[in-house]
Order: sequence, then structure tokens, then C-alpha cells
Amino acid sequence: MKIFSQMSLLAALILLLPMVALGSTTTYSAFTFDDAGGISSSVNTASDKITISGTRASSGAWGTGAVNYAAGATASYTLPNGELTVDVVGLESDGSLGTGTGYKVFVQFWNDPENYIALGIIHDPAVSPNGITLMVEGAADGQPIGGYWGEGSPVLVVGAHSFEVTWTDTQISWTIDQLEDYRMTYDIAMNAPSFSIMGAAREQSDTVNVAFQNIYLSNVPSVSVTVPDETPRATIGGNVNYNGDDDNVGWGVAINMHDAYGSAISFGYQADSNDPNSDQVIPYLHYNRTSGGTQYFDHAYIGAYAGSEYTTQRWDLKYYESAGKVVFFLNNEAIGEASITLTNRIFFQVQIEGAQNGDTMAATFTDVAIGGTWSDGTAVTPNGNWNDDSFNFWGLSGNQTGGTPADADFYLSGTVSGLPEGADWDTIETTYGYAGQPVAAVIMIAEWWYNE
Repeated sequence: MKIFSQMSLLAALILLLPMVALGSTTTYSAFTFDDAGGISSSVNTASDKITISGTRASSGAWGTGAVNYAAGATASYTLPNGELTVDVVGLESDGSLGTGTGYKVFVQFWNDPENYIALGIIHDPAVSPNGITLMVEGAADGQPIGGYWGEGSPVLVVGAHSFEVTWTDTQISWTIDQLEDYRMTYDIAMNAPSFSIMGAAREQSDTVNVAFQNIYLSNVPSVSVTVPDETPRATIGGNVNYNGDDDNVGWGVAINMHDAYGSAISFGYQADSNDPNSDQVIPYLHYNRTSGGTQYFDHAYIGAYAGSEYTTQRWDLKYYESAGKVVFFLNNEAIGEASITLTNRIFFQVQIEGAQNGDTMAATFTDVAIGGTWSDGTAVTPNGNWNDDSFNFWGLSGNQTGGTPADADFYLSGTVSGLPEGADWDTIETTYGYAGQPVAAVIMIAEWWYNE
């Protein structure tokens, strides 16, 4: 029989968690050195956009204090050698980065007190009295390095700009707006730098107003995964082969567990064209999670695990009840984890998602099985059949192609179509009012639960 007498609740709460754009692969702590009510910073849920804005409240010109009264956000750990790309967008009505006598916006790498560097854009009466120019400020082995673009250098105009930075243990190199003829390279110790994004205003009442978005770090440290020493309460696993069109705006493939009380976790691979790897839409390991209702939604990209399209891999998601977390296994290796508490009966699903009209994707799941053990020793078994016909939306669909409830094969595919103009996977259920109709195809089953 088909299960899901509770599907109206599940569809509204946890059928599919919202999808968001790929960007940063680390987390940040926001800070400000300005007085209360002055310049502040914020980090969005995806950690791929940092906004710095406000009117400076503290007195005294920059350069007269130790911290330039900046605000910004700092990555949660030091970085190995790698690459950074980020777009810098002015938020003033004319696209400017700020107003007043002076402001600057920059990325900073701080290795130690004698090796640090800030790379960015500045407006200042001395170096750019009539507009903005490029700035490099720092030290290498305790000696000043840097400077400012002047006569003979490109003129920076109001509007968005892009930074591209690479660094090794002994050198840092960067360009702005892909101007390779003006690439700047500095010999400097950068073996384990902290990384910050910052903005500052020159004087009291000057403003800075900027967004750093599409933040991408190529080689963040791997986060260690600890597999609990306990029998999993619930598992879902199978062999997965997936692909998406290179010109997709966004797409994802995932496996999922959830309860009937607003808690859910999905793990898989998600891609989005907002990723600075924009020559090809690259999927990365990713999870979506709600803990007690969609108002508690969050998500994250896990390390720098790029996906492998057209390649069959073994995926397993295991829930450890006492530890309060799930662990994602790729080819039997634990590579991702997230905390979650699931209550009573657990539901399991496979799914694909798309971002907006025209996105095309496909996934084959074979030998999919659920399992686990209750605290009283009862083995988790499927209740009825997989539901493959109730949750196909917006041009995406899935079907069971073979097997049994205990060992099933599925094919999910399609091209997103029919979304209202302007709608996408973030807004269709909220802004556009189609609750329970995500941009997805979902195939689902529940565990047997005391004859229910």
C-alpha cells in the first residue's frame, strides 16, 4: 500500500528543504571596531555574502588609531594555500561603496605581526580625491609593502568589482577585474593566514556600504568527522549516479531523513551558478537541515568535496540517536556530519532539485535500502511501498524502476518548467505561496511503526 496519511503536514514542513546558492565553504564571525550605532557587518545564512554598512560613529581620522575603526567578518580558522574569488558590490543608490571624505573595502590575510596584507579599493583625499582606486597595505618580514594605483593605472569606476587572490607559503598574488596585465605579486609569509573581509570609513559621519558576495575559498581545511560508537538508529543508502546541464542555474541530488515534527536532514551534492567556478556548474557536498520547524532552517557546504557526475558512488546517511547527529558516507568513507534530533517515526527519501525554469538534471539510485535499530533492539523495516507518484513538481519527476521496498531502484529526472516569472527554488513556497510544492521530485517511504 502507499503510505503517508500525514503527507499534508510533511509536505508543508519537510518534504524538501529550501535550496540556496553556493559560495563560501567556511563560516565567519562578524565584528566591528566602531562605536555603538556606527558601522556594522552581517553574514548571511549561506556564509557566501558579507555586508558591511553604516555611518562611522567614532571620532578621529583613520590612521590615527590601531584598527582604523573597521567592521567586517573573520573566517573561523586559518587557511592553507589556495585561492579566493569574491565580488565586491557597492550598495549606495549610485553603486558607490560609501560616502563622505573617505572609505575603503578590502580582504585581509594576517599570517603574523610581521606578515599581513590588505587588498582592496579606497577613496581618500590623498590618493584618490576624485573617485576610487586600488590599494595594497601591509608588511612582509616587518617591512612595508603595497601602494595605490595612480597615473598610468586603470581607472576604477562605480559598480561591481571582482577580486581574485592566490597564495602559497611564501607569496601572495592578486588581480582585480581580471586585469592580468596589472597583476600584483608579493613575497610574503602566508603559511597559515587568518582571513577577514572588512570595510572602514575615514572620519566620523563618513559611510561605507558594500556587499562581498559569491565568496569562494578553494582549499579550506577538511573538517574531521567522528563516527559515534553506537548502532545507528536509522540509515538510508544506495548507489547513486547523477548529472546536471552545465548551463543550469542550480541543481541538487540528495538523500533525506525526517520526522513528523519539523526536523529533517538531507545530504548530497548541490550546484549553483553563483559559485565563482562559473565556467561549469560544479556540485559540492552539502546539507540542508531544519530542527523543529522551517523557521530553524540552516544549510552548509562541507569542506571542498566536489561531486563526480556520471560516476556511480555509494552513498549512506546514518542517524546516531544518542550522539544526536547524522554522518554522510561516500564510498564507505565518512566525509560529512551534522547535528539533528529526530523524534519517533522516521521517513526516508531520495530527491532531485532545480533552481529555476530550464534547469535540467537526472539521477539514478540503485539498491536503495533503509535500516537501523530501535533502542529496544527492533530492526528498522520499510512500511508499505515507496511513494513515487505524489511529489513530482515543476517538470521534475521520479519513478521506481525495479526492486522491492527493501532494495529499490529509482530514476529521477526532468527540466524545471512552469514556475511563475521570477520564482526559483528559494521563493516558490514562500514568496509565491506554493507551500508543499518545492522545485523537486521526491520518492519517499516510512519505517514500520507499531503497525501504523
